[in-house]
Amino acid sequence: MKKCFRKNDLFFRFSGDDFVIILDPVPYAQAFEAIERFRIAVASHDFPQIDEVTISTGFARITQQDC
Repeated sequence: MKKCFRKNDLFFRFSGDDFVIILDPVPYAQAFEAIERFRIAVASHDFPQIDEVTISTGFARITQQDC
């Protein structure tokens, strides 16, 4: 995960195999690219005991008006 995101981005385990990633403010296109880069990295990584791993992703923008 650390290789796909910037040092200021935050990572949290939400539950067993769920994670939350908080990106520093970026335009929508950059957020999409970051998440897609991560999805591709996971899909192409060789996990020795598992044939294939895929992930589901989504993201949302939170503004001060949402808080």
